[in-house]
Amino acid sequence: MSILRLAAYASDPRATRGRRCAEPAAPTRDDFQRDRDRIVHSTAFRRLVYKTQVFLNHEETSSARA
Repeated sequence: MSILRLAAYASDPRATRGRRCAEPAAPTRDDFQRDRDRIVHSTAFRRLVYKTQVFLNHEETSSARA
């Protein structure tokens, strides 16, 4: 993923301290995308969807704060 595609408020993936537990690299997704998917598809996050204002944004280019 190119750093040019990140939003101004996004974290730079090159500036991280690394992962706590080493994992093999995925061929199609970077670590941030994999972590995001783990959170969004977790049972705990899904329980919040209808109880609080949790918005799932399936479009990569738009913002949930529109």
